[in-house]
Amino acid sequence: MGRALKANWQLGMNLNDELKLNQSQREMYDKDFISEIYPEYYIIKVNHFNNVAKNTLDQWIYFLKNEEIKDEFSAKGIKEAKEKLDIMKLTEEDRSGYKEINII
Repeated sequence: MGRALKANWQLGMNLNDELKLNQSQREMYDKDFISEIYPEYYIIKVNHFNNVAKNTLDQWIYFLKNEEIKDEFSAKGIKEAKEKLDIMKLTEEDRSGYKEINII
């Protein structure tokens, strides 16, 4: 969960920006504060990420934003995600052949 300033304020972990619901979200959820919807979840603003992976969390955000995992990334589980992503990016024909050979 983002660090709370006041009872209903939440800050982003990377940029320390205040997380707020926009007008359409307030109307859709009939709530005024993010903490009323997501009290125990991280909210990741992937579109605001500057594509510079300074830590392992940034590596995962980079992957979510760019559908790419760089060879030098070292976050826990990211190598396994890269293997699955590489298979998913194969053409359907190549993926079928890969599955036959590797019995997935």
